[in-house]
Amino acid sequence: MFLDPRRKTLWILFLVTLFCCYVISDITYTQTATNPESSDASAAGQQTPATEPETESGETVGGVHRTEIYYDSEGLSDPFVTLLVGTDKDEEPGQKPPGIKGMTIGELALFGLGKWENQEVAFVTGSDGKAYTLKVGDLVFDGRVKAIESDKILFEKWVYDPLSRPKPPKTIEIKLHPTVEEVTR
Repeated sequence: MFLDPRRKTLWILFLVTLFCCYVISDITYTQTATNPESSDASAAGQQTPATEPETESGETVGGVHRTEIYYDSEGLSDPFVTLLVGTDKDEEPGQKPPGIKGMTIGELALFGLGKWENQEVAFVTGSDGKAYTLKVGDLVFDGRVKAIESDKILFEKWVYDPLSRPKPPKTIEIKLHPTVEEVTR
């Protein structure tokens, strides 16, 4: 039996309403079954005194007893601490080395290319506003210079995720004169 969308929507609304009525009646039945004196008083038209039992913390809200739950982490590992222990870096965790070696590939802007001592070099500006020269093999914080071409510099970016398998490095290129589409990416 196939229903048109309007009738299908009406059936769904009817079933949801029926389900809500069932849940409300079940809650009401549970409350009267656990506290029979309140149902007797309400049937006689009398008001019941608001004597709700207190919990350990002494707080009762709308018939629901709230208890404080304390988490004891003694002997358990902290989920926010790295699992890798004994790294061979001398720096403290979270600190980058000074200069170009402490900058990521995304923090560099290429402003010139040239040759120096028969070697291709790239002139970049770092996030600190200073100019640096890079040649093939030079290291930055998250990779190394893979190649320098006539209009761009290619980086090998190391992908580091301590909780997954080692991933192959990505090749990132920074062009000397990028197009508008490349800049907005």
